[in-house]
Amino acid sequence: MKELDILVEKISIDKLESLEEKHGIEINVNAFCEYDEFNEEFKARIIGEVFGEISYDVKIILSIYNENGEIIGTDYSVINEESFEGIQPFEENIFAPKGERIAKLRVYPQKY
Repeated sequence: MKELDILVEKISIDKLESLEEKHGIEINVNAFCEYDEFNEEFKARIIGEVFGEISYDVKIILSIYNENGEIIGTDYSVINEESFEGIQPFEENIFAPKGERIAKLRVYPQKY
């Protein structure tokens, strides 16, 4: 693995806005790639907010990709319709397999 110049960097984000429109929400998200020297692995730290109106529970799918465009990890966060007040924050961490570097995050909603 190459010597790292920095231990934290922003990750490129790919949003599927047509799915956000379909579910009546907007996802505002930032993602950072952090290197854990002790465990020798990268993780994506994803911080976001969901805005809008929903009439059912929504799952926010978070997928990380390597520099070759291959999916290397995934997770999700659930927005519960019953407690949703029009805005709700979320935060997730996704760990990349050893030897993989995180290049991109894809985020999109799905009916839960």
